Amino acid sequence: MTEAFDRRTKSTSPYSNKPLGHDDTRVLHLAPGADDLPLTGSLQVVALDQEPIYEALSYEWGSPEKLHKFTTTDGYVIQITESFHHALRDLRHREQADGHRVLWADGICINQDDEVERECQVSIMGRIYRQAQRVIAYIGPEKDGSAAAIEIACKLWQLHHNPGELDIDDLDVASLKEAGLASRDDPGWAALKPRFLRSWASRCWCAQEFVCNEGLTMMCGRTVLPTWEILPGLVQLCFSRQLPAALLPNASEDTRSVGECLWSLLRLRRALIPRSNAIEYLLTRFHPFQASDPRDKVYSLLGHDVDSTYPGMPVDYTVSVEHLYTKVAIRILKKHNDLRLFNSNLHQKTLNLPSWVPDWSRWHFGSGPGAAASDRNLRAAGLTECRFTIDEELRRLEVSGCLVDEINWVGDKILPYYITHDGPPAARRKRWIEQQLEVLRNLNQRVDGISDSMGILWRTPIANTTHHETEAKDSYVRFFNAHVDITDDTPEEQKDMARRFCDVARWRSRYRSLTSTKLGYFGAVTQTAKAGDIVCMFHGGRQLFVVRPKGANIAFVGHAYIHGLMRGEILKAAWYSERTFTLV
Repeated sequence: MTEAFDRRTKSTSPYSNKPLGHDDTRVLHLAPGADDLPLTGSLQVVALDQEPIYEALSYEWGSPEKLHKFTTTDGYVIQITESFHHALRDLRHREQADGHRVLWADGICINQDDEVERECQVSIMGRIYRQAQRVIAYIGPEKDGSAAAIEIACKLWQLHHNPGELDIDDLDVASLKEAGLASRDDPGWAALKPRFLRSWASRCWCAQEFVCNEGLTMMCGRTVLPTWEILPGLVQLCFSRQLPAALLPNASEDTRSVGECLWSLLRLRRALIPRSNAIEYLLTRFHPFQASDPRDKVYSLLGHDVDSTYPGMPVDYTVSVEHLYTKVAIRILKKHNDLRLFNSNLHQKTLNLPSWVPDWSRWHFGSGPGAAASDRNLRAAGLTECRFTIDEELRRLEVSGCLVDEINWVGDKILPYYITHDGPPAARRKRWIEQQLEVLRNLNQRVDGISDSMGILWRTPIANTTHHETEAKDSYVRFFNAHVDITDDTPEEQKDMARRFCDVARWRSRYRSLTSTKLGYFGAVTQTAKAGDIVCMFHGGRQLFVVRPKGANIAFVGHAYIHGLMRGEILKAAWYSERTFTLV
């Protein structure tokens, strides 16, 4: 037991007589009671080594205001948030006839006013959730027709997993009736979108709690979902176009990227149970999730990381976010000796970080796997190995590579032309494509033997990658042609091809603009790039990168796709010259 844990108020705190050792925690014995009765129960200190029996509650903190009360059986009052209040009331209701329910919940089981205790408990949070009998993911109270929405969601999930019963990809009037689903004017359908917007799924602590225990129950109010997969699974089905995308909120409605978070939860849970992963993988996969304290983007993952690179990393809320992120980035680079870290380096930052260190606190809708940073089919630096040195004091990264070319033109953002595959945007897109072809024809397109303007144009917005995440062969031009020539009368098969091409262009180029270089190369660069920036190849890198001169050094700007230079061609070019870059 640490001396710090003895610093308690003597008679006004329910934690005074219940100090914790390093392997101890508290559990809550939640007393039964009707809705009109106050929340009551008792706290018990338990040793995790003795494998106590309890359920772990995962819920969104929501507003930090503590407007509700929980009264312990020995007379102490603990102020709790509204979201926690709802969770306890709904959990208590389910156990009215069965006595006390034994729970672990951070809002009560950790003394939130004791910073030392909080840091110690955060450091063993993963263990607390793994050892629980099960984790209860409480996604919020019953409101705004959530019960009816969940009923529809369960039916959709059931229909999808009974192939041959019904094709539900259109959900037209006839198919709804045949499936036994409510008509589209039923309030349950309107209530479905808000279920995908509940922000519990976007919180990093909720996410790590969601994936660390094989036993998981999801609750909305007092409704228990048949399986945790339903909501994340429906998002995945919409993303893959097996269900209508209109079931999900659009980007302007989903400002927290909750849809992407739900999709990430599905893949994370399937990947992590029953094993853990190294923190560099987790940081990438957990990037979409949010935290009120940006340091929790790292600390919330330590319970999963069993990699020897991070033994004893302390949970320390006195260090700055910038110091923590830089320290983690350096460890990742040194461990792997590759540049995969750059895949998390998105196009804008809010923290004062070295340009080469990812800002894990910030996320942009549509920046997940499959986006511009996806490098599965690329190998710009061939089979070369990464070579770098780090000056930790100056926070500088020196990396070997080759200067490719200077950007001399940056065009329109690509995304507005690929919001959808049909309707008015299709006509604007066709005119825009004709304009880009004219740009290409005016370039010196015979550099290194490249002269196919149309081939360059259709491959660039999709980074030469199909919707199946494979390299785009010549035959994929059919998908491009379908999206250029689409009309209301286009056959459904070609409309589907057009939609597939637009989906891929949107995934790869959501935050990109077309560009050309002084040597006459054509490509797509991060939308924050500008004329005068430099395209570089770094040894060991699958991508090409845009950098910005800073005196004798450079600053990292973002990823680049330069057609004809993404498969090791630079190493064979007459102008190839190795040099060392200093990123600041």
